[in-house]
Amino acid sequence: MESGRDPHVVLAHVEGLDELQVLRAAFEPDGLPFGEQFTTVFTAAIAFYRAAIPLRALVLTDHELAAANLRIAGTTGLGPQLPVLEVAHWLEHQRRQGRIDPAVDVQAMAVTVCGTADYVATLHLVVDPETARATYGDVDRLVAHLLPLLVGSAAPVAVDD
Repeated sequence: MESGRDPHVVLAHVEGLDELQVLRAAFEPDGLPFGEQFTTVFTAAIAFYRAAIPLRALVLTDHELAAANLRIAGTTGLGPQLPVLEVAHWLEHQRRQGRIDPAVDVQAMAVTVCGTADYVATLHLVVDPETARATYGDVDRLVAHLLPLLVGSAAPVAVDD
């Protein structure tokens, strides 16, 4: 590869991010109230996407690396789809536990949750905190709007239930 960058190394760096491990750990405590656990997952997703920005920038600015990354991601299962798939798996587990609405499309909601987390992480990189808050409020406000989409006809869940 002409760029001298190995896409395996980039993917390994993403897998090695502490923030990805924190996100994965946020899926574990089944005993937490759903609203509290969702807030933990969402906050961890924001931190992960913030930490991944330099790696993403590297891939997005090097066309050869991006093409190689795409090929490798397709054969290894590693890549930008991984956090979305892991959030979807967690949401599916929550649905089986009766904690979210059975009608929820967990894949679509995982994209919504991760996309929102990615947007918040990116926004904080390019604008001052006051402008960011004016744009989306704060994490608690976002969680308060995302939770009803997940809970739907399931039992009402407050963030601090």
